[in-house]
Amino acid sequence: MAGALDSDDPATRAMLLNLFTDIAILEHLTRERFNPAAGDLDARAFGVINYLVRQKKSSEKLSTLAWCFQVDVPSMTETVEALARLKLVEIDWVDGDRCVFVMAAGVARHESFLSTVAPDVTELMSEFDPEALRITAETLKELRRTFDNLPDR
Repeated sequence: MAGALDSDDPATRAMLLNLFTDIAILEHLTRERFNPAAGDLDARAFGVINYLVRQKKSSEKLSTLAWCFQVDVPSMTETVEALARLKLVEIDWVDGDRCVFVMAAGVARHESFLSTVAPDVTELMSEFDPEALRITAETLKELRRTFDNLPDR
């Protein structure tokens, strides 16, 4: 593990503020740039499809999706019901839990989105060293895992 950070150090506080500010700005800019490619899916709806495809899961409990997206179950229910109306997911009961199943159309929609944005993303990222991008991606994944596993979550 790397060295400890000093929360009383102004340079450390500034670095952390800048890090999380840049992450937030990058998320906003990315969403604004690529949202049109998602078509009629809002960010949360695309996020559900993306979660299921990235995790290589054909299904997930509705309550788990709500937890992952830090929303209440009724809000997630609205999102997945909208996806179900588009025939991208199905919702069914399994062992007493409502579960969301990604359909072939949902996977195809995900692939279509990736194919649409890939040229733009590749061009934007071509200015960066691939190894630096790999390290950044791994570091961001570890940051996300840290926040995902906070005890108060």
